[in-house]
Amino acid sequence: MKKILLITSIPLIFLILINFFYMEKPINKNINLNLSKYRQVESSFNSAYKIESNSKEIDNYDEIKELSEKTTFLLLGNENESSKTYYLRHKDYKELKYSTDENDLVPDISVDGMFLSLNEMNIKYSSITNMDITKSNNYYISTLTLPDITYKGIAPNETKFIEEKSNLILTYFFKEKDKSFYLYYVSAKLVDDLNTYDDTAFAIKEDVNLSNIYDYTKYNELNTNTINNIYNGISSSIITLNAYNTNELVTSSLGVLVSPGIVLTNYDFIEKSLLNASFISSNNYKIDGIITLSKENNLALIKLETNNTSSISIGKTPNIEDPVVTIKLNNNNLVTNKSLVIDNFNYIKTAEEDNSSEILISTDSKLLGISTNNDESIYKKYINTNIISNTIDKLNNKDFTSIEVTSFDKLKEDFYQNKKNKSKEVKLQNNIKNIDIIKTINNNINIPLVKSSKDNNIISLRYENKINKYMSNEDISLDLRNHLLNNNYKEVSVTNNKYIYENEYNKIIIINEFDYLIVIVVIK
Repeated sequence: MKKILLITSIPLIFLILINFFYMEKPINKNINLNLSKYRQVESSFNSAYKIESNSKEIDNYDEIKELSEKTTFLLLGNENESSKTYYLRHKDYKELKYSTDENDLVPDISVDGMFLSLNEMNIKYSSITNMDITKSNNYYISTLTLPDITYKGIAPNETKFIEEKSNLILTYFFKEKDKSFYLYYVSAKLVDDLNTYDDTAFAIKEDVNLSNIYDYTKYNELNTNTINNIYNGISSSIITLNAYNTNELVTSSLGVLVSPGIVLTNYDFIEKSLLNASFISSNNYKIDGIITLSKENNLALIKLETNNTSSISIGKTPNIEDPVVTIKLNNNNLVTNKSLVIDNFNYIKTAEEDNSSEILISTDSKLLGISTNNDESIYKKYINTNIISNTIDKLNNKDFTSIEVTSFDKLKEDFYQNKKNKSKEVKLQNNIKNIDIIKTINNNINIPLVKSSKDNNIISLRYENKINKYMSNEDISLDLRNHLLNNNYKEVSVTNNKYIYENEYNKIIIINEFDYLIVIVVIK
């Protein structure tokens, strides 16, 4: 469970922020993301089914971005700053004035209190990444990450302070009025589950919440009976997807039938399955394969073996302050709740502090979105229905049986494929390459063969496992072991790192040796 570290709200007119202090600490805005592996996997699918984002350009983006960066500096300062710099930064921060609009209804809370709470933690940061800016009514919501910060935490025995590490998520609400911007709402969250400064957090949080910013009237009118009726009407279109390593459950996710036989789920589920599972399944239906996926949008489409299923209608983008129903998986049980839409620009955001996988349903029982990776915000974030609709439209004019898929096994092979490693692969020697059992072994092990040798009636094959972080030698040799058992070989011995199989012609020994899988064939 992720912990809200500090939430506060301050109605302020955003006046002049002195550039001198901002420039004291250069901020690295570059984000280094290695997506080559994922792009390679995405290229495994028919490009006609590609999931495409339709993000919009936001007005005043550059100005809000700069305000966010400067606000972050004024809150946290620089590492090893002088007492004079600290004083001037504090003075500059205090000069951010309160709103004079009597209709704002935001209580007068201490600006100094927020500043001192964060500075008391002695936060040290080196960069700002993943800034996400959206517009909601006349608010600009800016969420950013300070990765790998260090801060002053409390030792387990509570007798001294210790240095802790985490990622800090900051969210700002800026209100536009008369061509100026007011900083209205600020939140800060550590990604880790920490209890530090809870007293401060809760004392401030009780004073202000989003009800000071949004109208909750319709939300409050959405009662439990209505929520249950909405769920009962669409429950047959929601399925649970599971990923297993042999018989052990690795991960689960919600899927929603957006067309007969077509399931929408999160890319995260597929990725976790590729990393740790040997197959995926559904409790309700057999899976044919994966149609397409997108890491950027955190979406994946799965095709079932049958299209004799129900499906849910896709709704239009909701309005801000619309009440919505959320459905999530909790301990393998579906749980319903309600929330409020607070943003409908590039994504849909709701006023929830939760990042579990969820489906968003309108009050007229239509699909509004599926949650995306939400580590960069305290609010629940959903893929907009426009992206979902555009993707489904590409399949609607196709016969179900003609929709192409990639099997999970093939996708896993593509995921771990390393072309550079293949260049190291050696060719089998002429005196062994035509032996039937050697062909069988080589065809059933999908990592590079880096060494082979023959000494009289003993043949040794050495395969290099560069993907052992994701697939163990035991996993890689599974196809071969099953093939042997299905072709009259007996399993003679099994230990932690060795398997021995035998028939009247050969003895085959499979050895796991760190980064190598060794297969020895003794020809009788």
